[in-house]
Amino acid sequence: MMKRNIYLLELEWDRLHRLLALRSLPIEDQNDRDAAEIALADAGWRLAQAGIMPVTLVADVEEVAVKMGLPVPH
Repeated sequence: MMKRNIYLLELEWDRLHRLLALRSLPIEDQNDRDAAEIALADAGWRLAQAGIMPVTLVADVEEVAVKMGLPVPH
């Protein structure tokens, strides 16, 4: 069970990095931009819940979560 959880967290970590890279690209469609921001906040929230969120990314994720009306991880 522990190996499975670590694997899932590694997937979230990878997802977070891909979403952060995507964030720097110009996204024309507002719906696509919103979907990317929600996905970014979700990935960050999952990592923060596991206690492995890097401090440098916490502020970005919290900012996005607040904008999207999502719960802010603590």
